[in-house]
Amino acid sequence: MDATRWAPDAGIQALVAGAGELMSGLCGDLLAAGYEARSAPTGAVALAALGEAPYDLIFIDGGLPDCADLCRQIRARPQHADLYITLVVPAGEQTLPDGVDDYLISPFDRLQLLARASAGVRSAQLHRNETRLRTLLTNAPGAIYRCANDPSWTMELISDDIERISGYPAADFVDSAVRSFASVIHPDDREMVERAVTEGTRQGRAFVLEYRIVRADGTVAWVRERGQEVHSGNGRSWLDGVIFDITEWKLTEDQLEQSRRQLAVADERQRIARELHDGVIQSLSGVLLTLQAAETLADQPDATRARLADSVDRIDIAIQEIRDYVFNLRPALPPDRHLYDELQALAESFQRDTGIVVAVDRDPTVTAELAPQAGDILQIAREALSNVRRHAQATTCRLSLIRATGTAVLEIDDDGRGFDLAAAAGRGQGLRNLSERSANLRGRLDIESGAEGSTVTVRIPLPPG
Repeated sequence: MDATRWAPDAGIQALVAGAGELMSGLCGDLLAAGYEARSAPTGAVALAALGEAPYDLIFIDGGLPDCADLCRQIRARPQHADLYITLVVPAGEQTLPDGVDDYLISPFDRLQLLARASAGVRSAQLHRNETRLRTLLTNAPGAIYRCANDPSWTMELISDDIERISGYPAADFVDSAVRSFASVIHPDDREMVERAVTEGTRQGRAFVLEYRIVRADGTVAWVRERGQEVHSGNGRSWLDGVIFDITEWKLTEDQLEQSRRQLAVADERQRIARELHDGVIQSLSGVLLTLQAAETLADQPDATRARLADSVDRIDIAIQEIRDYVFNLRPALPPDRHLYDELQALAESFQRDTGIVVAVDRDPTVTAELAPQAGDILQIAREALSNVRRHAQATTCRLSLIRATGTAVLEIDDDGRGFDLAAAAGRGQGLRNLSERSANLRGRLDIESGAEGSTVTVRIPLPPG
């Protein structure tokens, strides 16, 4: 028999533990065959050598006094898990220490030795590859699997990460011992999954799909799967692939899509509000000014004056209602936008529309505390400014929001002609609106009016601390 068929790959390390002519000849034969062989006369020397360099094989003389202890110590060390141990024993020896992989009966010839050594190398390499595969399956992201291409997706193997993804241990799915993998796929997605896998395998390409599974606790998770059909030489085929948990990614994607939709709606609302403000309100304001000018003409009959006054009131109310629509169309105050920016914008818009100069007093320390009530605060300010525009004939106005003891004080005053509070309360919607919105804020509304102008004050309680 040709000994070259047992020649090892380069770099195969072999250790021979034992003294005497038999073990010395064994070491020489290994060296002659191409192994990198080293001799260790005792068990202690062998352990020291194993600590210095990695070995693929070790041949141990079964006659060593510490043979059993040497085998036990080798197997106790994780770094030697792949080391292949062959015990050299005389004929008739039946008792082998724990941890021994094979035995070689002496006397033996060179071919027997090399055949055993070659088998040991293959076994060690296989064990090493299996260890690497287990490590890969354990540490790779996602659940790596091999399964039958059948309706149940019967698992031949699946890595432990499937328990994190599904809540079920991997052992449940292997050979469908407890449940099939198909059983955890969401019922609404099963047909789609089967169709996608069938189409991929039919075309001989990889399949990539996203679907839902029902976890052990009843919750729904999203997974992404990549796989491909693999064929063996004997006509058998199976599916190899990996399953990733993408639930968090899906939630983020949904939130982004919802945010995009909200932004689109907000942009459309802003557009409509802008067109109402810049178009309809401006047109109505021009008609209102014309009617107000006609109302002052001295030669108008009383009936005409009354109709003009009624038209002025109706148009004024229409403008006010459209302004309310415009305000309500605007999106809620963003969390990063300062309430005072909104008040300033309101004041500037009012000044452009009316020509009445508006000063804004600022106290930014109350902004964060009033953020939840920002909408009502802005509406009160709008309502008060609208009353100034409609009734006060003012030239200047002041808008302020400041902190007082335990309260925020919103104040709008003007230098106009003032009005009769009792009469206005009976016929005007504006004062009722102010009262209702102040109540929404659990605030106290005070109105003072006289010859030197009017002041609207709303005291809003601040949260303690």
